[in-house]
Amino acid sequence: MDPTEALLLTTLKKLGTADFSDFLWHLEKSEKKIEESDVEGLNRPKTVNLLVQRFPQKALDVTRDILKQMQRNDLVELLSKDNSGAAGPSAGATAVNPTVDGADFVDKHEAQLIQKVSCIGPILDELHDEKVLHQESYDEIMALSPSQKQMRAIYSRGLRAGNTAKNIFYRSLEKNEPLLVADLKGQK
Repeated sequence: MDPTEALLLTTLKKLGTADFSDFLWHLEKSEKKIEESDVEGLNRPKTVNLLVQRFPQKALDVTRDILKQMQRNDLVELLSKDNSGAAGPSAGATAVNPTVDGADFVDKHEAQLIQKVSCIGPILDELHDEKVLHQESYDEIMALSPSQKQMRAIYSRGLRAGNTAKNIFYRSLEKNEPLLVADLKGQK
């Protein structure tokens, strides 16, 4: 069993019976390559096989998306944290160094990020989509100018929720500001 399959199986085993049934339902409804007959009677190992066969490069991403729909952010974070290069980067992420802990990076480089992040809109959208920011905070931060004020507001409102929020922010930075993240990682 390769690392991706092992990670998927470990994640699916954390779902109770009802949640696992919901996962299969979401899999069938959200992916055009999956038919109802494909998921009928599947157990967890066979579900992993199906995911890996149908989505060779995206099995982790598909699983992560379904878990987000199910509001199982604990398992989304587990997949994101434990996916240290097992199957390459996720669809939207840049794998500059997938083993870096996002929360530590966000804390360590707060001052530089506040000064240098310029691609705020897509980052705010992702923080809102991931429920790190509520609509009111999102609207208020979008109205701020310049970008440094927006970044300070992200830190003071959204990232105080803890490491899960910081890891989501970090993944968004990797996707939207890959050169800045690479540059900051290069600093010792």
